[in-house]
Order: sequence, then C-alpha cells, then structure tokens
Amino acid sequence: MLLSVKRCFCIKDGFRALSTGEVSTALRPFYFTVHPDLFGQYPTQRTVNENSLKQLSSVIECLQQHRPINPMTLPFYLRSKDEKEVKAGKFTLVKIQLNDKDLKKTIISILKACNLPTTFVEQIEEPVKGRKDEKFWESRGGFGREFDFTNLEDDPLYQSIFMRRKMNTEPDTFKAYLDKHVNEAHVKLEACRPVREEVKKLEKILCEHLGLKNIFWDCGWNIAHYRGCLLAFQNLARHHPEQMEILRGRTLVFANDTGISSEGNVLLNSGEVRHNWLDMIRNIPKHDLILRRLPAFEKAVSRVLLDIKIGRRCVAARDELIFFIRAWPCITRFMTHCSLKVIE
Repeated sequence: MLLSVKRCFCIKDGFRALSTGEVSTALRPFYFTVHPDLFGQYPTQRTVNENSLKQLSSVIECLQQHRPINPMTLPFYLRSKDEKEVKAGKFTLVKIQLNDKDLKKTIISILKACNLPTTFVEQIEEPVKGRKDEKFWESRGGFGREFDFTNLEDDPLYQSIFMRRKMNTEPDTFKAYLDKHVNEAHVKLEACRPVREEVKKLEKILCEHLGLKNIFWDCGWNIAHYRGCLLAFQNLARHHPEQMEILRGRTLVFANDTGISSEGNVLLNSGEVRHNWLDMIRNIPKHDLILRRLPAFEKAVSRVLLDIKIGRRCVAARDELIFFIRAWPCITRFMTHCSLKVIE
C-alpha cells in the first residue's frame, strides 16, 4: 500500500532547464542577424524586428518558467551578407512559428528557420533522469503538464474557464490589439509598396492627361483593386478621348456608388464594368442640371413643412436624383395637402 502511494507521488523522469546564459549563447548568431541597429536606414524593417524581438523575449521567459504560451508567428527581416543587396534594400523575410512547449526545441527551430548553426544547442546534455523534487501531478503519467486541454475549448462546460483564462493572459484593450498586429501590418505595408508606387504614377498620369483635379479611392477593397480600376479607366480614356473632356477640372472618385456627389465629384462604382462608367460620364450634364435644381427643391420642401431644415447625404446616387426630379410634382401636392390638414 505504501509502495503504491510512493509511486504515485514520486517523479518518473526529471529534466534540467536551459540556463539564461545558454539561451543567450545559443541565440547569439540570431541576434547578430536580426538586431534592429543593423537596419538604421530602413525604419519598416527595424520596427518589425524590434517588436518581434520583444515578443520573442517574453515567449522565452514563459518557457523558462514552464508557463504555457499561445502559438504565434513572428516575422523577422534577415540582413544579407552581400553588401550589394544590403545597399539595394533587399532583405529576406522569415516567419518563425512558435508553438512548442520545449525551450530547446524552440531555439533549434528559430535557428533552422534562419539557416543558422544549431551545434551548440544540440550538444547541450539531455534531460537528467531522476526521482527528486517533482510532484505527482507534474509526472508524465499524471494529469498536469502532459494533458492537452485544447480539444475542450469548444465544450460549453469549459468555455467560461477558457474565456476567463484568455482575458487574464490577453487584455482586451486597443493597445494590446495594436501590439499583437503591428508587425503583421508593417509586413503587409512593405509587401504592397510596389503597388502603392504604381498607383501614384497612374494617378499622376491620368490627372495630367485628362486634366483631372484629383483622384480618390473611397471603397473597402484593397489597393490592388484600386490599381485595377485605374488601369481599366486608363484603357477606357484611351479609346474614348472625346467623352473624357467633360472630366476636366473635376475630381474623380472610385466608390461603392455611381453618380455625382453634392460637391460635384464624379463617382464611379469600383465593381462595375467600363461600359457603365462610360454611360455615367456621358450623362454628367444631366446630373449637373439636377444638382443645380436641388437647392430650389429643398427650399420649397422646407417652406411647405414650416421651414424645416432639409439635409442631404454626401453622395447622391444617379437613380436617386432622377427619381427625385420625376416625383417632384407628386411630392409637392402631398406636402401641400399635409400642411393644410395640420392648419385645419
């Protein structure tokens, strides 16, 4: 009986954790490759590496203290050994996966991801087997460290527990959200730099060629879709130069609607085909006529409704304006009838 109890509370296999000095020595080649000071002339790469190193430091600290970590991916820019590539601003982007609970395996995966030697880490002695100072719930056969709770996250019985644990480990604040996603945002911003430069060139070419005042993008799609709209509109202007003369001195906006804004800007739906854009441009004089008549209509409606203030949306779509003009006589009769009823 006592022997059985002793077996339950004794250690089965122990281990020796890596010391802080061993961790620093093992990661020294990695630090020399990604250190932010090496990217002084490149602020985007410097910021990404600086933030990733901060997160990596906290992960290593958690692993040294045998605390659980959340799986994450940390991006790092590696400095090339070729000085020509460095002067040209060419760097290698590496995304390191951190999802292992073992510190030694984590360090090896970091070094291998960057093509750095792992000899020092692999030569560190293996875990020492023993039966001292370990609690029964920490043993391999127990219900502590080796038990995986990840399959229970969707269980209604344990959802509140996991939610409370996440709230304690990850504060739900705007700053925490920024800290978590700032690196990903910087990487995506750097990746789309060629597209942004091409968009600026296309905007400049179209403004100079068509005499446009400005071009704006007011849509939820990404910048690659904006570039496609500019290229399509450039092709349309090349085949129909006469119809484009009416755009001179105007502001062109690629948005979710087609029409004329209250400021007189030309709106083109980014999801429509070029034929619809051309049809809209041909009917701009009709829209201008409607816009010139709108203030008088608003004033008349205001008078009928005892000087109520009439407002309008910033964007007046084409179909809404045409409907307003055609329905104006009926609206006037209706408002007059309502006002007479109120007076009676």
